[in-house]
Amino acid sequence: MENTKKMGIWMDYMSAHLIEFLPLRVDAIVIKSNISNPAKKRKAIVNEELEYIKERELIDIFYKKIANEILKYGKVILFGPTKAKTELMDMLETDQKFEGIKIETEDSEKMNENHKHAFVKNYFSQKIS
Repeated sequence: MENTKKMGIWMDYMSAHLIEFLPLRVDAIVIKSNISNPAKKRKAIVNEELEYIKERELIDIFYKKIANEILKYGKVILFGPTKAKTELMDMLETDQKFEGIKIETEDSEKMNENHKHAFVKNYFSQKIS
């Protein structure tokens, strides 16, 4: 049986807002990354290579948390203002567990919660398949 559940994920490197599309409403949860503000951190870097490795590990953990949630859905739209969505998409494309899930990406600006929910509602309402 095909999974018909749909979810939109607005994300940047600091957080991911997972918004489930339901016929009468949207439900949302937020996953925070453990990455500190990059602008503040740059001033205090002692060993840039070590800091980069630590940051990449935190990003990978963040992406894996999101990926575990994606497995529950049949259709997913990743959207947001940074390249985080495409990095996540690249990771998902290399994992066979995600082959049966239709995942797309779309650029968007920073949005408030109402705009994120409206984006997801409009996106899936306009999609026929």
